[in-house]
Amino acid sequence: MSMMFEEFMAENPEKKMEVEGFVIDFQSINFGSEVWNATKERVEAIKEDFELYLKEISSKSKSFAFWNTYVSDLYPIARDLTNSMRSGDWTLYLSAVERATSLFFFFGRTNYCRWTPMFLQDCYQLKDKFPLLYKSYIDGGFVMNGNRKGSGVPFDQALEQC
Repeated sequence: MSMMFEEFMAENPEKKMEVEGFVIDFQSINFGSEVWNATKERVEAIKEDFELYLKEISSKSKSFAFWNTYVSDLYPIARDLTNSMRSGDWTLYLSAVERATSLFFFFGRTNYCRWTPMFLQDCYQLKDKFPLLYKSYIDGGFVMNGNRKGSGVPFDQALEQC
């Protein structure tokens, strides 16, 4: 994403000057509500311009549109799935699976479309039906943890590693 932003800045020198003038010394400035609101407005304006730029370039290039979709839509889901399993974060895991569900429909993955919503429904009912299992999952019990923090692995993969 930063490479796209750099290209955006190169093509829009007036925005580049605005962003460079945007650096704020947080130690020396009294960061009150007036300064905060002005800063927020400037950030929103730059963000809107950047999003328009991405749409414009995506309409011109199918390759750019694909990679922009990958970076902005697909990668965050894969990142969150990986991070949730490594850290044992059950809530993040369910959130990532839920966001991935719409992609299964988009890409026509029939079995995933059929079974993922049922899986999520079962997961959301754990708290009421199996409170001890739910507590275990909230505490990171849905993954095998290695010797190091952040080294959680799903059980099926842990069996393959042994």
